[in-house]
Amino acid sequence: MTKQYYRKRIPYSENQNIEWIKMNGKEFYRFIKSQEGKGHYFIDFDDYVIESTKEQYEAWKKDKNRSYYLNNQAKEYSTVSFYSDFFGDGLNAEDVITDTSQNTEQTVVNKILLEQLQSVVCQLSLEEQWIIQKLFFEKKTLRQLSSESGIPVMTLCDRKNSAIAKLKKLINL
Repeated sequence: MTKQYYRKRIPYSENQNIEWIKMNGKEFYRFIKSQEGKGHYFIDFDDYVIESTKEQYEAWKKDKNRSYYLNNQAKEYSTVSFYSDFFGDGLNAEDVITDTSQNTEQTVVNKILLEQLQSVVCQLSLEEQWIIQKLFFEKKTLRQLSSESGIPVMTLCDRKNSAIAKLKKLINL
């Protein structure tokens, strides 16, 4: 999968009615090198590069630097092969240690569903995109959203359900 780049149609917009412009690598490079691209911040999520606020970028960069630091510190320790006779009883570490916290199949399914979701969410209306963004990505409740926007809770609930139904239809679930 090729890397996808997204920037905000309206620069410096903050979480309300954000419209995204999808770019390829060449367009992105031209944008960040242009005068128009100065002062914009982007976060790289491996397959996706998304425009963010300066604060979001700085928090991401701080976390990335910390991770890099911890990885470098970990290099000071030696590595033991899982296939060696580590315990001296004919068993190797792979036989003894089982990682039940990771479900590889579910991780792959989730990644595929996330890619499908990202490709169809832009087909929703701006209002539906806003509701999905607030409720599922910013983890706000319907009551919080209602008090911020002045829209009744039940109206927001109906709109949320409608947006989810459209997403399911677009993804073919």
